[in-house]
Amino acid sequence: MFLLKEFPKISETFIVNEIVALINMGHDITIFSFKKSKNIVHDIVGKYQSSIRVFYLTDLMDDEGYSKLFKQCASKIRRLMENGILTGKELARFWERINGSGQGDMNKLRHLFSLCAILEVVKKHQIQHIHSHFADYHLEFAYLVYQIARVPYTVTMHGYDIFFNPPGDLIKWTSKAKKIITVSRYNRNYMAQKLHLNLNKIRVIPCGINLSLFRKLVVAKEKEFIVLSVGRFHPVKGHAFLIEAVKLLAGEGMNFKCWIIGEGPEKQQLEKQIAKCGIERYVRLLEAMRNEELPYYYSKADVFVLASISEGSPMVLKESLACETPVIASKVNGIQEIVRHYGNGILVRSQSPSQIAVKIRELIINPSLIRNFKKNARASIEKKFDIRKNVKRLERLFKE
Repeated sequence: MFLLKEFPKISETFIVNEIVALINMGHDITIFSFKKSKNIVHDIVGKYQSSIRVFYLTDLMDDEGYSKLFKQCASKIRRLMENGILTGKELARFWERINGSGQGDMNKLRHLFSLCAILEVVKKHQIQHIHSHFADYHLEFAYLVYQIARVPYTVTMHGYDIFFNPPGDLIKWTSKAKKIITVSRYNRNYMAQKLHLNLNKIRVIPCGINLSLFRKLVVAKEKEFIVLSVGRFHPVKGHAFLIEAVKLLAGEGMNFKCWIIGEGPEKQQLEKQIAKCGIERYVRLLEAMRNEELPYYYSKADVFVLASISEGSPMVLKESLACETPVIASKVNGIQEIVRHYGNGILVRSQSPSQIAVKIRELIINPSLIRNFKKNARASIEKKFDIRKNVKRLERLFKE
């Protein structure tokens, strides 16, 4: 069972890819998600409805008032105790812990209901293993279910949950995990050295991509040199630095366009920045789109730029390279395990618009360099980031 914070989230295509690969390997998949995504662009549930079950906490819980939720909790607790899944001692220990957490009464009740709802799904569908993505509050429930029902669990940790906001109880929540998975060697070392997680328990399995989908398409090229970027409109993705680089290049009279695909809280700020720089005719912000639409844009582009401040193992770099489009990317974290400097792309200093501009200019005036990068691009991804190979490794780990 996949235990997730939100599903299916547009910026977490790697989870959808993983689930689809497991289904194609013959597995039936159960998903328990705390939130339902508002903008669902990955119709995985509809497409694989015979092989997938999805439970949303928001659908199961009557959150309109304390008394209604209390009755729901009482009913679930009674059933769990009658079926021998939950004992009075375990219930008392759990309630004592959340009672001292400083939460309000309603949040305590939601916490209790969440645990009971997950336990019911685990029991009803005879769940043998729980896998979670990201070290967030939902990971605690994998730990608690193990404590109560002894269902083994694993977790994959990615980027923001490691570098920006790791939970205070992370060591405890991962202490009973069968394995802790992460997406790059850089992450593994950081998790052991900075977060003090057990190095021997951490395995590196990068998120793979669907190489049948992400491949070079035959498309009509634009008259201008096309710079592409794909990613959430969030400060960590560094779109503001790319826009500054565009301003520098526009001032030199370069013949190019920049397309940035995504969605997120920084969109209005980016629009204001573009207007302030006076580069509206150079930059287009495009809406986030389905995976199936992206190969067209990767194939249209002459270079892909990722100016992130921090990353785990970004899917967009792998997707672009699989479509034989070379990349320029920040030299941060796990990116260096994807991009070989002047092999399949170029690495630049983080938060450096001037260096991004210099390297884009270098490719505009030197088409032979792009051709050399293209020769190496797809092969570099086929070797390490094939979703089928990587999910087989994950499957073996689940079965250990």
